Amino acid sequence: MTGISNNIVLCGNYGEPGASPNLPELIDWTANTCPNLSKIQFDSNVGVSNTKFWKKLGKLSNDYKHIIKLHASIDGLEDTNHIYRRFVKWNKVVENLKAYNDAGGMSCWKMIKFPWNSHQHEEAKNNSTNDYLVNLDAEEGMPGLGTEG
Repeated sequence: MTGISNNIVLCGNYGEPGASPNLPELIDWTANTCPNLSKIQFDSNVGVSNTKFWKKLGKLSNDYKHIIKLHASIDGLEDTNHIYRRFVKWNKVVENLKAYNDAGGMSCWKMIKFPWNSHQHEEAKNNSTNDYLVNLDAEEGMPGLGTEG
């Protein structure tokens, strides 16, 4: 099957995949129904739902041999993440991400660098090896948000 992608990416440009209470069932159904998939990636600020929900997603990632991967969109540390990720509580992010990873889930930390968090990049990189934040992948900020040269 030429030209057909074996990857699925769930990214909420106008929403948050983790806000769907059916996300674990949707991912499970997709992985089970499409055996040729090489990746199901979902991007989330990890600040929604509860640890039971995130534990279920982490278990799915582990059960399907890590073709399911969370890109945790965490843009800074405790004192700056909320600036871009409005209404996202840091303690909730840590709690949910820990539940996901403890259940065997595969994840990485996707941090957008902004003027208000760029000084935290090294600290974030050092923190990316602890229980809840793994594999920092920092990218440059977005035009119009005070990030232009």
